[in-house]
Amino acid sequence: MKKNKPENPLASFMRIRPQSSYQKVEEHEGDAANSVGGQRHIGSGRLQGLKSDASSDEYQVECKQTSKQSLSVTLEWLEKISTEAMGRGKVPIMHFRFLNAPPQVSKDWVLVPEWQWKRILNDAKKD
Repeated sequence: MKKNKPENPLASFMRIRPQSSYQKVEEHEGDAANSVGGQRHIGSGRLQGLKSDASSDEYQVECKQTSKQSLSVTLEWLEKISTEAMGRGKVPIMHFRFLNAPPQVSKDWVLVPEWQWKRILNDAKKD
């Protein structure tokens, strides 16, 4: 029977520990907020007056992430973010993160209503 070598006590401090799922969610929400020049909502929108995961003056953002190969968008999500955004005169945005995306694929994707997409395209043509 082979004896295991005792582990160096410093080894556990030197290891990079995996992020908890809560830390990954917070990081995602913070990144999404930064992408629209806004701020992350504490409690992921559970507080009165701070619905959704993040917002800016112009955008209301809902974040969803997965470590799987796919993520199904639901009408419930779209209705939630649309209702919250329209109630504040903002543009609804769904921000998706694929945690295991390969290097050649962006891990972050954004879904906006078609009317907003057309506005983005028209603004780009003007420039």
